[in-house]
Amino acid sequence: MANIACSKCGLTNQDHYKRCFGCGEPLASHRKPLVESATAQGRYCYVTTYRDGGSPIQAQLLFHDPEDAKECARILSDAKKPSKP
Repeated sequence: MANIACSKCGLTNQDHYKRCFGCGEPLASHRKPLVESATAQGRYCYVTTYRDGGSPIQAQLLFHDPEDAKECARILSDAKKPSKP
């Protein structure tokens, strides 16, 4: 788990916190999306993500309805990691 330093008070917070534990300053803007790709194929949604920004983690999610797999891929794609310039 990564840590984030608050830009207002400097307190180190865990990266899943939405606000600084010390002063309440919002931290959400400091978090980076971790999804590299998400695609749907039939009832499956294939996801590649990064737990620590290092090695890729791949998951294959099975849904009862192909439309659910498409919706999962759409939602996760909205959380995509910004591409490098």
